[in-house]
Amino acid sequence: EETLVKVAAETGAVVTVEEHYLHGGLGSIVAGTLGRNRPVPIEMVGLEKYAESGKPDQLLEKHGLTAAAIAQAARTAVSRK
Repeated sequence: EETLVKVAAETGAVVTVEEHYLHGGLGSIVAGTLGRNRPVPIEMVGLEKYAESGKPDQLLEKHGLTAAAIAQAARTAVSRK
């Protein structure tokens, strides 16, 4: 928690990325922690619905877990500072 708050203070924005359902995942935990300690813009990249079986590359693309999507989330977070 201390490191997360320090990084948020230094950068002014945070992006979380997880191969997990967003609701109740890492992004939710990070948002709660920062909301209590250091509110900054947060963008969360992850699954918005349950994933099906398939080839990893196809699933990452389908659910927006690509380098391009992560970069866009970072640009969005920074633009909200």
